[in-house]
Amino acid sequence: PRQVPADLKNPRLEALLYGKYGILSSVDSASANQVTDPASPFYGANCDPAKRKYGFDNFLYEGVLSPFNAGGIAGAVAQPGKMNPGYNNQQLLNRAILAAFFHVASMQGDDILREGTLERNNYPMTHGFFTYNGALSEPLYLVKDKLTPEQRKVWSEAVKAVGDKMVNFQAYESNQWSHVISGLFYAYLATGEKRFLTYAETFLNAFADGVYGPDSKFGQHPAGFYFEEYGPDGNYDHLSAFTMVNLYYKYKELKDAEMRKTEKLA
Repeated sequence: PRQVPADLKNPRLEALLYGKYGILSSVDSASANQVTDPASPFYGANCDPAKRKYGFDNFLYEGVLSPFNAGGIAGAVAQPGKMNPGYNNQQLLNRAILAAFFHVASMQGDDILREGTLERNNYPMTHGFFTYNGALSEPLYLVKDKLTPEQRKVWSEAVKAVGDKMVNFQAYESNQWSHVISGLFYAYLATGEKRFLTYAETFLNAFADGVYGPDSKFGQHPAGFYFEEYGPDGNYDHLSAFTMVNLYYKYKELKDAEMRKTEKLA
């Protein structure tokens, strides 16, 4: 912005919107190549269709697509502030819905988020840990009260169906499991379905307690770091740390939060 209002209640918070990892800094990249042609099998995704081999008759789209775009755009729509032009912006809300519904429409009836087939990838749901949290459950939580009843119903049903299917999915390392836990927690915040809180609390306990022991790939080591391939990793470790800090603050807001779990997260 060229001018900053003099009466901002929280200038630092509003300035974060424009930081390197701020909400508004991601809106362009999240929607720059978003496909808005309803006739395209990529409708809603952020990609160049010419570089993909995906059609309505197959799912060969060569890798994960748009796992965070719905969340990034929804954040801009949901965050109030005098310096946020995206707040309550209907056009951006529409783009967030399209980004999320691309994944809903891409599922094949078994409620699994894929990024390819067994022809090309021996584990074609690898990045479901990113997509579930970043494209479905958290963005739904952010904008659920801004949706039409039909939009909210479809989105909520997808969040519940996918969450129930991948509830025991840990992926490969701690940072990936932490995203699954976050996705399940936000599924509870978005839908109010208590079983998702139970899922999240169960896995948060296991994660924080290092239930697999001090020689594993999942959870927190007694020394404090998060496991990545049986040891610490300065790069990926911060992903687990960010997710745990986010869950700590959101969990504290719950009226029925168990103090023991809150202290464990801290």
